[in-house]
Order: sequence, then C-alpha cells, then structure tokens
Amino acid sequence: MNKNRTAVITGATSGIGAAFARILAQQGYDLLITGRRKEKICAFADELMAKYGVTVKVSIVELSDDSQLERLIEEIRALPDVSLLINNAGFGKAGFVAGDVDRHLQMLRVHVFAAVRLTQSVVGRMIAAEQGAIINVASVAAFFPMPGSVTYSATKRFLVTFTEALHTELMTHGIHMQVLCPGMTRTDFHGKMGKEGQDIENRYPLGWMSPDKVAELSLKRLDSHRVVYVPGVMNKFLVRIVSKMPRCLYYPLVSRMRT
Repeated sequence: MNKNRTAVITGATSGIGAAFARILAQQGYDLLITGRRKEKICAFADELMAKYGVTVKVSIVELSDDSQLERLIEEIRALPDVSLLINNAGFGKAGFVAGDVDRHLQMLRVHVFAAVRLTQSVVGRMIAAEQGAIINVASVAAFFPMPGSVTYSATKRFLVTFTEALHTELMTHGIHMQVLCPGMTRTDFHGKMGKEGQDIENRYPLGWMSPDKVAELSLKRLDSHRVVYVPGVMNKFLVRIVSKMPRCLYYPLVSRMRT
C-alpha cells in the first residue's frame, strides 16, 4: 500500500486519466484529479473514496486559462506530498490551414505550457525528497507527423523530448520519468472531435487498446528506467518502422492520409 502518498492527475474525468486514478486509488494513493465536467468527475471521486477509502480532491480547471492554471498550482503546492504527477489532459483538433487557429493555440497551452508549469511546480519537492515520478502522456502521433495532426503531433513530440531531457537532469535524484505514447485507445477522445474523430476511428480499425490496459502497463514500466514507453506490440512495431523509413518515402506516403 502507498498510504500517505498523493498523485496528481490532469484530465481524469474519463479515459486514460480515469484509469490511472482507479489503479492508484486501489493502491492506496490519495488523489488530486482535474477535469472540466464537474458533475461527472465529482461522482467519480465519490466512487473512488467510497470503494478504496482514500482522499480524492477535485479541481475543476481549464488548463489553457493562465489564472485557472495558477490556481491549480497553488492547490498542488498546498498538498503535504506529491509522489506522482501525471500530465494527461489533452484533446485533438484536425485541420490546420483552414482551421480555427485559436483552438490550435489552446492545444499548445494545454499540452505544452500546462505540462511544463505543473512539472516545474512539483519537481523541486521531489528532488528534496529524493523520490517521485512524473508521467507525461504523449502519443504515437509524436513519431508520425502527418496531415490532419499538425499541432497535435508537434505538441506530443515536445513532450517526448521534454521528458527525455528532464530525465537526464533528474536521474541522479531518484526521480522516475516516463513519457507514455499510446496508440489508438478506446476513450471518448475521438468522439469529442465530431466527424473528424469518427473518420480517424474508421481509418484505423486495428491495434486498439483499453485505457485500463494502457494505464496498467505504464505504471508497471515506471520503475524500469524506460523513459519513452510505447504500449502494445503493434504500436512498437509501427514506431520502429517509421523511425527507420527514409523521409523521402515517408512524406509522400502520409500526404495521402488526410482526414
């Protein structure tokens, strides 16, 4: 059991974030979870407290809003301990050239700026304690730049490099770093994108994983010093193939994969 330890999870209303919360609550972690759907996430928190006897605090926050992000950071700093931070919050938005640029900028603020600020807010205490862990949830899209995923792929690639670089600074301090790069996962992620998301689901019917399995595998690998973790055999295979493919072949191939 991990009594008296606290995990902070952003985007924990559903999907991978909720799966992390369930597993950690079962392991005895107290939680601070964030989301935007107040009724749903509060009901989820009540369920976890009743079932596992842990404390679950809820912060309703829009991470792209600077003032709300600062409020969350203050809530985190008020916690007596943060043993684990999971930067999971995120969303997808297809179409860049003719799309809503404000939505893409919002993605940058959520995927990049919020993750950096939240990480920086806990890492000092982890260094002082000489223990702790941070998981940044990216995506296999970080390795597959393609049309229809311009800003999403770019922000997820940032998380990969950010996590690896920070690992090199923290590896002598007893802090475990992981950037989790799942492939297709059965959540409401694509449903929130409307027709764009449905098109993606139809185009990639194979290799889907459950959020519970993704979170379970991530936590099992957290102590293995595997900083970049891609769950699923098919996902690992695709990342390896693409990483070795000459760009002169890759670009024409993916240019046909438009949403």
